[in-house]
Amino acid sequence: MCGDQRILTQQFGTASFLFRPPYGAYNNNTKIAMGECGPRAIVWWRESMQVRRMEYQDPGKKLRPGDIILVHFRGPAKLKGATMTEMFANLLKLIREQGFAVARLEDYIQPPAGH
Repeated sequence: MCGDQRILTQQFGTASFLFRPPYGAYNNNTKIAMGECGPRAIVWWRESMQVRRMEYQDPGKKLRPGDIILVHFRGPAKLKGATMTEMFANLLKLIREQGFAVARLEDYIQPPAGH
């Protein structure tokens, strides 16, 4: 985590203050590393967008206010004949159909001072 933060800072001038644990797996060691390396918050998603459909954790299969949706940017081989533009259009359609809009996490979770 610390090495990645250094690389991000070198390449982009800043490092992320949000951390999404791969596969959602984290433990106390992850939290300690976060404290030492800079991310401020663990981002926990509720839904994930597939190419043409959403996978919901809610049994009612619908979004709730504040839900975070995981979307992987995939190469053509994994898009089953679609494009990233089509996948994102499908995502926006599903969000709008349920009366929601897209928002940036950074608008709700502020970076630490001096970041």
